[in-house]
Amino acid sequence: MSQPHIVKLDLDSTAPIQFGEQVCSQMAMPILAHAEHHYTPQQRAQMWAGFMAAAAGAMVATLGAETVATVLDAIRPAALEAAGQLDAARAKPH
Repeated sequence: MSQPHIVKLDLDSTAPIQFGEQVCSQMAMPILAHAEHHYTPQQRAQMWAGFMAAAAGAMVATLGAETVATVLDAIRPAALEAAGQLDAARAKPH
């Protein structure tokens, strides 16, 4: 059995937005990336929907619905723009 990956996150010297990114990239993404190999594209979309719904629910429980709506409204345009750029890059012939 492989050794567990130790994640070190520094709350004291990391800005909140970078800390959130570290939690996602170092903790959630390795698990989700591993799981993606076991699912069809439709099931992967469902997996991501479940992950994001759980995160949004936890945010509502701690921050309140109005604050979460503001956060989601703020990140949606950037997320859609990044998705569009990724789709365009994938469509280019190699």
